[in-house]
Amino acid sequence: MPLITVSTWFLCCFLPSLIIQYLTFVLVFFVLPAHGDADSAIDKSSDVWAALIANIAPLLILVGEKHVKAYFKVMSRCSHYALYAAGPIGLITAITTLIRLNGAKMLKRLIGRQFETRAEVLADVTSVVGGEVCLELKNGNLEQTTNPDPEHLALFYVHGKQPGTGNKVLGHSASCEKVLYDFHLDLIRQDLGTYFWCTIVASFRAEHAKGDAVGNTRFAANIFLSNRSRKDTWDQNAVHCEGSMATYAAWTGVSLNLTASHCLDNWLTDVERLVVASLCTLGNIGAIVSNWLQQKNVQNTFLVSVGLIISAAGSFITAWLVDEATEEKVVDLSVLQVTEAGFYSPRTKYGNPLSFCPKAVIMSTFARTLLGREHLYVKVLTNGLVVLMTLGYVALYLGLRTSKWWASLAMLSCSAVASVARAWFAPDRLELREKITNTATPFPFSDTLTHQYDRWDLFFNSDTVGPWPASSPASSPTRSQASTPPHATSHSGSIHTTTHSQPKSATSGPTGLAIGLTPVIVGPYYETIASTYISSEIVPASQCKDPFLATILDICLQMRKQNLLPVELTRNDSKSTASPKVFNIYSDLLGSAGVWRQPLEIIVSVAEPLNNSNPLDELMIPLKSWFWRAMAVRKRQWAKKLSDIDLQLKVNRNASEPMFADPTQDGSVDFDQTGCTCAWMGAKIAYVVFARWTTSKLEQYLAAELDAMRWELMDDVHVQALVNCMKTAGLAVSRKNV
Repeated sequence: MPLITVSTWFLCCFLPSLIIQYLTFVLVFFVLPAHGDADSAIDKSSDVWAALIANIAPLLILVGEKHVKAYFKVMSRCSHYALYAAGPIGLITAITTLIRLNGAKMLKRLIGRQFETRAEVLADVTSVVGGEVCLELKNGNLEQTTNPDPEHLALFYVHGKQPGTGNKVLGHSASCEKVLYDFHLDLIRQDLGTYFWCTIVASFRAEHAKGDAVGNTRFAANIFLSNRSRKDTWDQNAVHCEGSMATYAAWTGVSLNLTASHCLDNWLTDVERLVVASLCTLGNIGAIVSNWLQQKNVQNTFLVSVGLIISAAGSFITAWLVDEATEEKVVDLSVLQVTEAGFYSPRTKYGNPLSFCPKAVIMSTFARTLLGREHLYVKVLTNGLVVLMTLGYVALYLGLRTSKWWASLAMLSCSAVASVARAWFAPDRLELREKITNTATPFPFSDTLTHQYDRWDLFFNSDTVGPWPASSPASSPTRSQASTPPHATSHSGSIHTTTHSQPKSATSGPTGLAIGLTPVIVGPYYETIASTYISSEIVPASQCKDPFLATILDICLQMRKQNLLPVELTRNDSKSTASPKVFNIYSDLLGSAGVWRQPLEIIVSVAEPLNNSNPLDELMIPLKSWFWRAMAVRKRQWAKKLSDIDLQLKVNRNASEPMFADPTQDGSVDFDQTGCTCAWMGAKIAYVVFARWTTSKLEQYLAAELDAMRWELMDDVHVQALVNCMKTAGLAVSRKNV
């Protein structure tokens, strides 16, 4: 522990206790004997200050409701109980809390709590955030409530990242998936009504110089998508690539107070709390002894001693019973390699990150219902303790009232020191930080594509220069190389072998299935992306409706009406181990002078069944996963032209404003151009995701949800022209020819 922290801790906790005991000793044995005359002004309470202390100090020991309730919300250890018992501040709150938790109905009526539900009690004095008690995020603050507003419902989110070799990423993905899947099943078994979603995105990249880059990345991606038993038995010697994996998850029911206590407390903090509790207890004993030496009053000393013992023991048991009213579940996050965590709500787009990175979180829920003897034991203990503590508090008050004024002041000071220690040794980083804009949101897949930011969580170890590394002369193709259509390309495994003597332009007719099913070899790497997700509810923060989605669904709809499908869907890769059925979709970008293909592909599965409540959630996961990596590859200017078709002329009717961005140029252009450039790729992904929907159902959904923004990016004429161009280029083929 740093020297400054130790010094501050000593000054705030140890020193006041020592000073109190020292002053009491000096007062008793030096000051008061010098004024020991029976006619002393202090003894006769003729001094106003002495009378004030003697009358008010005992009452102050009994108050402190807010302080005690706030402390109850962070208690989780025996050292917490001991520190609460050491300073008898808030005794009345301790009694009423006992009655509210497990007291008899008559006692509840006496304090006016007979109609209070258990959820209301626990929300008031504990950190429970499960079952009937929910957590809301308002203005950067977390609040417990039994009547939550869905717009303010607080979800805990966590982001994780794991770059490294392909084997390392696959092993990490298997561990993450197992932990999250088992946790999801546990939430379902407990029937907590908890929101839960999790998305894992992995990208695998291999060098052409080290073998079959396309086959190696596909092999790793298929293992990533396979079930857990398959992941545990893969041949690690067959994985020759590097990978990068990002994890995004969120759920409700996480207690920030208990999480901070679990992550930030340690054995040293426990020792510090126990030491302060011991010093405060010794200070109280010293005050009683000093008062006895002055008064020699057995009755007074007995009342104070018994009252103090009962208050300390009762406070300790009260703290224990309050803590036992809830159950805490520790969720280990260490396997996720957490990079950021925090809370967000549907109304809070960016959320509020934690000021620390947790290795685990605590979920606090209602304790199980006690039955039989166990229930009877708790009831008898609670009611008996209430009666005993009430008598003890009366004895303590009467004893302090008849004690020397400095004895009351000394015990009040010890209680104040314990209160300061309870605040000091509680987690001091409970505040949520304000989220920086233009960064990854809690669930980045719900963002529109107009919300672009650097994806630090999807980089490779070899990406050493900035978010989107600058191209090096040795690895980046020149403009002439990038503009060349694919020639004589051969791959082993599931990759088709294709030979072209000359590139065919758009005016010479379609290129056929061969070129459409061939990955391009440009630059040193080839990359394959895959994603998977687990969800018990629709993502409550999904606000991803925008003109781009309307455009790609419109293109998808027009293709269906013309009985067309993307050429990649004509391939049936029998070696794929993934389930359900998946398709490898090549990354194609549209430029003003043709169609470009990147050395990048994404594996998209046919959703079964598709989430009818909000299908855009399931579309945005593969779409955004592809988009992040496609923009990175675009920065490197790695692409080859598949067709020389003039899209600016045929789609945009040669308008003065360019519709498509050049895929070989810097990606920092107006989004309208970026959206049009990505439109064909988005339509291909949507075609797979919505494969199980009928054409009429897709048309109805588009008209109901996105009709208002349907033609903001591309109107109906542009969409129809683009579909015809893709058909001419051989990238969209008729189902009859398959």
